[in-house]
Amino acid sequence: MRRILAAALALVLALMLCACKSAEAKSVEAQIGQIGDVTLESAAAIEEAEASFAALTEEQKAEVKNYDVLLAARETYTGLKSEAAKRTEALIDAIGEVTADSRSAIEQAQAAYDALSAQEREQVENNAALQAAHERFAALKSAAVLELEAQIGALGAVTLDSESAVEQAEAAFAALPEEEQRQVENQAVLLAARETLDAAKQELEAHYAVIEGKVGSDGTGYLPRMDGTMLEIRGDVVALWLLKDRKTAVVLERDGTLYTLTGEEKQTLAAEVSSVQTVRSSGVLYLDGEGYLYRQLFDADEPVRLGQNPEAITAETSLTTLFVDAEKNLYLLKEDAQEPEKISQCTQDGADMELEAVTDDGGTAIWMEVNKTDKKSSVYLYETGDRSLLGEVDSAYSSTYPAFSADGAILAVGNTSASTLWFQKSGGEVVKAKLGGTLSSAALYTKDGRLDESTGDADGLYALVKASDSSSAYFITLDGDREKIVSDIRAFQIANGKICYLTTDKDLYLADIDGAQATDAVKLAGEVVDFDIAADGETVYYVKNFEEKEKSASLYRYSVAQGEAEKLSSDTYTLGIWGLYYSCYSLSSDGKTVFFFEQMQSIGDTYSTSGVLKCAAVGSGPVQVSTDIMVSLESGLLNGSIDPKHVMLEKYISLDEEKNILVNWMYFDGTQAQALAKEIYHSYMGKTVLADPPAQEDAE
Repeated sequence: MRRILAAALALVLALMLCACKSAEAKSVEAQIGQIGDVTLESAAAIEEAEASFAALTEEQKAEVKNYDVLLAARETYTGLKSEAAKRTEALIDAIGEVTADSRSAIEQAQAAYDALSAQEREQVENNAALQAAHERFAALKSAAVLELEAQIGALGAVTLDSESAVEQAEAAFAALPEEEQRQVENQAVLLAARETLDAAKQELEAHYAVIEGKVGSDGTGYLPRMDGTMLEIRGDVVALWLLKDRKTAVVLERDGTLYTLTGEEKQTLAAEVSSVQTVRSSGVLYLDGEGYLYRQLFDADEPVRLGQNPEAITAETSLTTLFVDAEKNLYLLKEDAQEPEKISQCTQDGADMELEAVTDDGGTAIWMEVNKTDKKSSVYLYETGDRSLLGEVDSAYSSTYPAFSADGAILAVGNTSASTLWFQKSGGEVVKAKLGGTLSSAALYTKDGRLDESTGDADGLYALVKASDSSSAYFITLDGDREKIVSDIRAFQIANGKICYLTTDKDLYLADIDGAQATDAVKLAGEVVDFDIAADGETVYYVKNFEEKEKSASLYRYSVAQGEAEKLSSDTYTLGIWGLYYSCYSLSSDGKTVFFFEQMQSIGDTYSTSGVLKCAAVGSGPVQVSTDIMVSLESGLLNGSIDPKHVMLEKYISLDEEKNILVNWMYFDGTQAQALAKEIYHSYMGKTVLADPPAQEDAE
């Protein structure tokens, strides 16, 4: 009986204890019970049960009676490993000692690891070895990387001559795998070299499309690359040009051979050439010994013959050519055409055809028929296949001035003996604007600046018109109406909404311009004979107090923002005759730097002069560039805007026995001038080349 009571009491106590177990402990026990047989897919169930158990209090954990089952499940799962995980571990072990040749083995092992599931990746026990292999390999540099770094280091100061070396280094870099590319420590140097090279090429192409060279007394040709280096071509050279790629030279030898030279590669274009008329980056025009004119494109096998001694003009930047044959037929040969197209013929007996302009694409051409017997001229326009008569001029000795806007949207044609200005916008009808006089200047403006530097969104044109004995500035609307802006002036210029004009009393004024209104005029100076306004309208340069005997005047620079002028020189070389004046100074393209001559001296009994060349940048006083610099077209200083960091100069050295002028060809980089070629012939930049070095009277 006593045993029965004890058993019953034990059962009651067990039931009481069971009834006291917490709900949290019961839940964990249930989670553990659901794990079941452990497989590779049991990870989630085990991890969830472990997390739940870890969240219990110590008292609750003691209540979980199947915790040993959870521990066993974890141990069993840890002992499991997939075949993929095992293969991955084997690939990692196969890497072995990391060398420059370990790339493939490391990439194989990494690819296998990446293909595993998250659970399988946890099973890869040597994953740390894989990561260490990556780090050791990254620290290694292959022979290709070391060689490339040496290539880049050898680039040095980048010039146009560096193009081949830069391209070779870029090709070597591109051939490297991505990981090795990251090992190239001086990659930034290569990137900077490319930027410098591209900037230099763009800058030079903008200012110097084709460069004409000079020839030494020994027949050596010299071509400046405009970066401080000179290309020398040995031979019996009489003329040569450098194309805009700054690598290809066009050379004419004394025996009449015309060829291109790129490095060591020589390509003969023609033989028995007497002179070269025009050189463009696409090809050349040349005359043979019998006077036949040919066009030779560099990528064409054969030249196109244009005729014998024809009058011809070419477009500004292309080799599109307009020419007249002996029968006075007018032809157009577009650059991309193989045969010329006849577009007109002379319509008047006894008249001659004078060619004025042709556009680069050949879409527009302008010419005159001049009848000296009747003392009349006719101005014609060819456009997209159609010829039209613009107007008649009562003179056989007038000059026609065609002008195009920079984007080609506006065409304007004036004539010194015509009272009409013809213009057209965007292919519309030709407008005939009555001027009430004749053009005093070929320069036409929009409110932004010169027409050839403006876009076609202008609302009108500005022109200097002469009526009776005085000239006035007029605003001409696009429908042909005109309105006078200011009277009794010698000249005017417009830039960025500013008009600068010189009165007949030699007073210089600056005003705001908008349409036909010039407002807020300010007198800058008196006794002014010449002036220029910078393209941004913020700076005005002017010359005053001209001394005819000394051929000199004072040069000033006026700042619009400051409202003040500074004197740059008291001895600027200036010429004057019959009330016309020309000061030998030139502005940079941005108007921030001016070059001018002082202390001029004649060269022997020639008509040439040389003197001290100075330059002055905005914010700085004048500095001397060099002495004995010649005032000539060859210098590049009298051809309009220049780049102050790329200027070629001629330094007078001596006269030879035949009185040919010998010069040192100097390059000025904005800081200093250096001689690139010594004692070579000085000559003007003519399109026709003589077969012999020019005699002095011809050169000058």
